[in-house]
Amino acid sequence: MEKERKNKAVTRRNVIMVICMAVSLILLVETLGEADFVPLSGLPRPGPAQGNSVQHVIVVRENGEQTSLNVDLTTKQLTEEEAQEVFAQVTSILPELIKGENESLEQVTSDLVLPTVLEDWGIRMSWRSRMPDYIDSRGRLADGRDMETAEAVVLEVMMTLQEYDCVRDITVCVFPEGEPSWEERLAERLEQMEEASRNEETLILPGTFEGEQIRFVTSADSSKKAAVALLPAIVGLLLLNQGSRKEDRHRKRRREEITADYPELIIKMTVLYQAGLSMRGVWERIGADARKKGGKMRPIYEEVCFACNCMAEGISEPEVYRQFGRRCSTSSCLKLGNLLAGNVRRGTRQLSELMAQESARAWELRKQRARRSGEKAGTKMLIPMFMMFGVVLAMVVIPAFYSFMI
Repeated sequence: MEKERKNKAVTRRNVIMVICMAVSLILLVETLGEADFVPLSGLPRPGPAQGNSVQHVIVVRENGEQTSLNVDLTTKQLTEEEAQEVFAQVTSILPELIKGENESLEQVTSDLVLPTVLEDWGIRMSWRSRMPDYIDSRGRLADGRDMETAEAVVLEVMMTLQEYDCVRDITVCVFPEGEPSWEERLAERLEQMEEASRNEETLILPGTFEGEQIRFVTSADSSKKAAVALLPAIVGLLLLNQGSRKEDRHRKRRREEITADYPELIIKMTVLYQAGLSMRGVWERIGADARKKGGKMRPIYEEVCFACNCMAEGISEPEVYRQFGRRCSTSSCLKLGNLLAGNVRRGTRQLSELMAQESARAWELRKQRARRSGEKAGTKMLIPMFMMFGVVLAMVVIPAFYSFMI
């Protein structure tokens, strides 16, 4: 009953989902099919940064006819006052745009970034430095610049917007080249030591530099630590793999035991059924006998007892038989489960004959399995036989060899 309620709930959800999707599809088709027209009283021109554009419009005549037209729109022509306002706005943000990696234009120690185009504003720019010995027109500082103190350098920028031009001066403070860093001084010291010790096999690294204790290391230490850190993960993976392999071996051994015990089970079932018991009574009798023996129960009889419990809880016999075959996971048990489930639906006629045939087939499979096991055992005995042959050969050859030497 519980399973039926779940199936009905799933079916109801599926129906509701299909209805919602169908309604959405219908609404989408209607929406795409309708032609929504928005009245236009004018076409806005693109801004200075957008450039010329083409607008597509539809003209509706009095008689309802529709005509498509493309209207070319040029950029709005600015007045001189509007252009000067744009120039003023751009001038106010230029210091932040061009400072690059420097903190500000009042302390320039690295190259500036001088743009030639501001697309968001529609402005073209050209730069000129009035002191190219310190900084050029591209914003690059001169290497080896000869200056003792900071110098103020004027950068002249010409901005062009449509037909209007504007020239502005931007003052930056260029600082002299700084002292070499600690790393650069150490690298220079090592280079001098390397040149002085080229006749020696080993370059002796300094232990102190500029009054500071230093030591040199390589990445080998970190790689070893990384290898050690990975060990727990590797062990975990190995344990996980070992656990999965153990489970696989357990499942394989269980299937082998079920296959080995199947002929005995089907023979018992055939005998009891032919003796007059119903099929349910046969299963209950075999399950009761298995419980009476005590000790560890064989897997196939565990499944029989579980099937009896399921029938006692009210599950239908056909479903119990099919579940038995699926849990055992062997072709013979699957065939038996389907055979019993089919005969419960169609009646028990000819079931005795079918079970007798299945018993004969299972017994024949058991004999074939026994023959294969004997062949495998014989193959395994070859290795100790060869070892014994080597021992006997050594016992014969070694004394003979010593007798010839004498």
